[in-house]
Amino acid sequence: MSFMSYKIEDNYLPEEEYQKMKEFIESMNFPWNWAPHQLEKDKDTFHFTHVFYDWGRPYSEHLYRLDPLLLKMKFNVLITCKANLNPLTINGWSGKHTDNVTDSLTHKTSIFYFGTNNGVTILHLPDGDVEVNSVDNRLLTFDGSTVHSVRHQTDTDRRIVLNINHMRI
Repeated sequence: MSFMSYKIEDNYLPEEEYQKMKEFIESMNFPWNWAPHQLEKDKDTFHFTHVFYDWGRPYSEHLYRLDPLLLKMKFNVLITCKANLNPLTINGWSGKHTDNVTDSLTHKTSIFYFGTNNGVTILHLPDGDVEVNSVDNRLLTFDGSTVHSVRHQTDTDRRIVLNINHMRI
């Protein structure tokens, strides 16, 4: 389903490609790194992250595992790509923020969801907030300057998403 300032695409990848990617990223062999907070101002929202790519440089030997997703997205400049894992919390939130990775270039932010849970991405749009549920194999894309936040899940032991900033030139 598509709306004015964001787009939601369910069952984004063919099931076999999706399951292969999901099995790896959820495996015990996936190299997660602990981060003390999601945003500088959110001191009590630790999470785990894995940077695949950042500003023209691959950071992970596993970047190729995302090829089915990244190639289907049809952008031509990858700015950043990282996985985020939020462990189970009672009442976790990330603060409002933008993925403002560049001041001078317009870009898109995409969030790809691994797993279905009651975690929510909240887009703070001029016409009001829009809540996007965490649904297995869903891709959410919106303008990179859009203020958004996350309400963490309380029904599963973890919430895993890919955060991808990209553009077409």
